[in-house]
Amino acid sequence: MGPALSRPLRPLLRPAASRALLVLVGLGWAALCLALDAAGHAPTRPPLPVDRWYRVQALLVPGLVPAMGALAAGLARRWLGPVAPPTTGPALRVALGLPLGAFIAGDALAWGIFGHAAMAPASALLGAAALVAMLALATALLQGPALPRGRALRVAAGALGLAGLAGSLLLR
Repeated sequence: MGPALSRPLRPLLRPAASRALLVLVGLGWAALCLALDAAGHAPTRPPLPVDRWYRVQALLVPGLVPAMGALAAGLARRWLGPVAPPTTGPALRVALGLPLGAFIAGDALAWGIFGHAAMAPASALLGAAALVAMLALATALLQGPALPRGRALRVAAGALGLAGLAGSLLLR
Protein backbone atom coordinates (compact mmCIF):
# COMPACT_ATOMS: atom_id res chain seq x y z
CA MET A 1 0.00 0.00 0.00
CA GLY A 2 1.42 3.36 -0.98
CA PRO A 3 2.05 5.99 1.70
CA ALA A 4 -0.17 8.55 -0.03
CA LEU A 5 -3.17 6.23 0.25
CA SER A 6 -2.42 4.73 3.63
CA ARG A 7 -2.00 7.99 5.54
CA PRO A 8 -5.63 9.24 5.34
CA LEU A 9 -7.05 5.74 5.71
CA ARG A 10 -4.76 4.58 8.52
CA PRO A 11 -7.34 5.23 11.29
CA LEU A 12 -9.89 3.07 9.43
CA LEU A 13 -7.43 0.22 8.90
CA ARG A 14 -7.76 -0.89 12.49
CA PRO A 15 -10.05 -3.90 12.94
CA ALA A 16 -12.53 -2.19 15.27
CA ALA A 17 -12.68 0.98 13.16
CA SER A 18 -13.27 -0.93 9.92
CA ARG A 19 -16.05 -2.94 11.57
CA ALA A 20 -17.60 0.26 12.97
CA LEU A 21 -17.51 1.76 9.47
CA LEU A 22 -19.66 -1.08 8.14
CA VAL A 23 -22.10 -0.80 11.05
CA LEU A 24 -22.46 2.94 10.34
CA VAL A 25 -23.00 2.28 6.64
CA GLY A 26 -25.64 -0.32 7.51
CA LEU A 27 -27.38 2.13 9.85
CA GLY A 28 -27.28 4.84 7.19
CA TRP A 29 -28.81 2.45 4.68
CA ALA A 30 -31.47 1.48 7.23
CA ALA A 31 -32.31 5.15 7.76
CA LEU A 32 -32.75 5.62 4.01
CA CYS A 33 -34.97 2.52 3.85
CA LEU A 34 -37.15 3.80 6.70
CA ALA A 35 -37.45 7.21 5.06
CA LEU A 36 -38.46 5.62 1.75
CA ASP A 37 -41.00 3.43 3.54
CA ALA A 38 -42.41 6.40 5.47
CA ALA A 39 -42.83 8.25 2.17
CA GLY A 40 -44.85 5.31 0.82
CA HIS A 41 -42.29 4.06 -1.70
CA ALA A 42 -41.56 0.44 -2.57
CA PRO A 43 -38.75 -1.08 -4.64
CA THR A 44 -39.60 -2.15 -8.17
CA ARG A 45 -38.63 -5.79 -7.60
CA PRO A 46 -38.34 -6.72 -3.94
CA PRO A 47 -36.48 -10.01 -3.42
CA LEU A 48 -39.34 -11.45 -1.38
CA PRO A 49 -43.09 -10.86 -1.78
CA VAL A 50 -43.43 -8.80 1.40
CA ASP A 51 -45.47 -5.65 1.84
CA ARG A 52 -43.39 -2.63 2.82
CA TRP A 53 -40.11 -4.23 1.79
CA TYR A 54 -38.10 -1.13 2.71
CA ARG A 55 -39.15 -1.58 6.33
CA VAL A 56 -37.99 -5.21 6.28
CA GLN A 57 -34.74 -4.22 4.59
CA ALA A 58 -34.16 -1.56 7.27
CA LEU A 59 -34.08 -4.38 9.81
CA LEU A 60 -31.66 -6.46 7.72
CA VAL A 61 -28.99 -4.04 6.53
CA PRO A 62 -27.38 -3.10 9.87
CA GLY A 63 -26.32 -6.73 10.29
CA LEU A 64 -26.02 -7.70 6.65
CA VAL A 65 -23.47 -5.05 5.67
CA PRO A 66 -20.99 -6.07 8.41
CA ALA A 67 -21.62 -9.73 7.51
CA MET A 68 -20.73 -8.97 3.88
CA GLY A 69 -17.52 -7.33 5.10
CA ALA A 70 -16.69 -10.32 7.28
CA LEU A 71 -17.28 -12.69 4.37
CA ALA A 72 -15.09 -10.68 1.99
CA ALA A 73 -12.31 -10.38 4.58
CA GLY A 74 -12.44 -14.08 5.44
CA LEU A 75 -12.34 -15.16 1.82
CA ALA A 76 -9.43 -12.86 1.03
CA ARG A 77 -7.41 -14.05 4.03
CA ARG A 78 -8.07 -17.68 3.12
CA TRP A 79 -7.17 -17.22 -0.55
CA LEU A 80 -4.03 -15.24 0.22
CA GLY A 81 -2.78 -17.59 2.91
CA PRO A 82 0.68 -16.74 4.23
CA VAL A 83 1.10 -13.68 1.97
CA ALA A 84 -2.02 -12.00 3.39
CA PRO A 85 -1.05 -8.59 4.78
CA PRO A 86 -1.95 -8.12 8.46
CA THR A 87 -4.49 -5.49 7.40
CA THR A 88 -6.33 -7.78 4.94
CA GLY A 89 -9.58 -7.82 6.95
CA PRO A 90 -9.73 -4.08 7.61
CA ALA A 91 -8.65 -3.34 4.01
CA LEU A 92 -11.55 -5.36 2.57
CA ARG A 93 -14.03 -3.83 5.03
CA VAL A 94 -12.87 -0.29 4.21
CA ALA A 95 -12.93 -1.04 0.48
CA LEU A 96 -16.53 -2.22 0.86
CA GLY A 97 -17.67 0.42 3.33
CA LEU A 98 -16.46 3.70 1.87
CA PRO A 99 -17.83 3.21 -1.67
CA LEU A 100 -21.04 1.63 -0.35
CA GLY A 101 -21.54 4.59 1.97
CA ALA A 102 -21.02 6.97 -0.95
CA PHE A 103 -23.51 4.93 -3.02
CA ILE A 104 -26.15 5.18 -0.30
CA ALA A 105 -25.53 8.90 0.20
CA GLY A 106 -25.82 9.42 -3.57
CA ASP A 107 -29.07 7.47 -3.67
CA ALA A 108 -30.45 9.57 -0.82
CA LEU A 109 -29.43 12.78 -2.59
CA ALA A 110 -31.00 11.64 -5.87
CA TRP A 111 -34.25 10.88 -4.05
CA GLY A 112 -34.18 14.12 -2.07
CA ILE A 113 -33.44 16.35 -5.05
CA PHE A 114 -35.13 14.61 -7.98
CA GLY A 115 -37.66 12.24 -6.39
CA HIS A 116 -38.10 8.49 -6.18
CA ALA A 117 -38.16 7.99 -9.96
CA ALA A 118 -34.56 9.26 -10.15
CA MET A 119 -33.27 6.56 -7.84
CA ALA A 120 -33.15 3.74 -10.42
CA PRO A 121 -31.00 5.59 -12.96
CA ALA A 122 -28.88 7.11 -10.19
CA SER A 123 -28.39 3.67 -8.63
CA ALA A 124 -27.18 2.24 -11.93
CA LEU A 125 -24.55 4.95 -12.30
CA LEU A 126 -23.62 5.05 -8.62
CA GLY A 127 -23.50 1.26 -8.39
CA ALA A 128 -21.03 1.00 -11.27
CA ALA A 129 -18.87 3.74 -9.76
CA ALA A 130 -18.99 2.07 -6.34
CA LEU A 131 -17.93 -1.26 -7.81
CA VAL A 132 -14.93 0.28 -9.56
CA ALA A 133 -14.03 2.20 -6.39
CA MET A 134 -14.28 -0.95 -4.26
CA LEU A 135 -11.98 -2.91 -6.54
CA ALA A 136 -9.47 -0.07 -6.92
CA LEU A 137 -9.38 0.65 -3.20
CA ALA A 138 -9.13 -3.01 -2.17
CA THR A 139 -6.36 -3.62 -4.71
CA ALA A 140 -4.42 -0.56 -3.57
CA LEU A 141 -4.79 -1.50 0.10
CA LEU A 142 -3.82 -5.16 -0.41
CA GLN A 143 -0.92 -4.96 -2.83
CA GLY A 144 2.62 -4.89 -1.57
CA PRO A 145 6.01 -6.53 -1.99
CA ALA A 146 4.65 -10.04 -1.33
CA LEU A 147 1.37 -9.45 -3.15
CA PRO A 148 1.51 -8.12 -6.72
CA ARG A 149 -1.23 -5.86 -8.05
CA GLY A 150 -2.72 -8.51 -10.37
CA ARG A 151 -3.20 -11.05 -7.61
CA ALA A 152 -4.50 -8.38 -5.23
CA LEU A 153 -7.09 -7.40 -7.86
CA ARG A 154 -8.17 -10.99 -8.46
CA VAL A 155 -8.54 -11.69 -4.75
CA ALA A 156 -10.39 -8.40 -4.18
CA ALA A 157 -12.74 -9.06 -7.10
CA GLY A 158 -13.51 -12.59 -5.94
CA ALA A 159 -13.97 -11.75 -2.27
CA LEU A 160 -16.00 -8.58 -2.80
CA GLY A 161 -17.95 -10.18 -5.65
CA LEU A 162 -19.03 -13.18 -3.59
CA ALA A 163 -19.87 -10.98 -0.59
CA GLY A 164 -21.90 -8.70 -2.86
CA LEU A 165 -23.68 -11.64 -4.44
CA ALA A 166 -24.59 -13.01 -1.01
CA GLY A 167 -25.89 -9.63 0.13
CA SER A 168 -27.78 -8.95 -3.08
CA LEU A 169 -30.09 -11.87 -2.35
CA LEU A 170 -31.82 -9.70 0.26
CA LEU A 171 -31.09 -6.13 -0.82
CA ARG A 172 -32.75 -3.71 -3.22
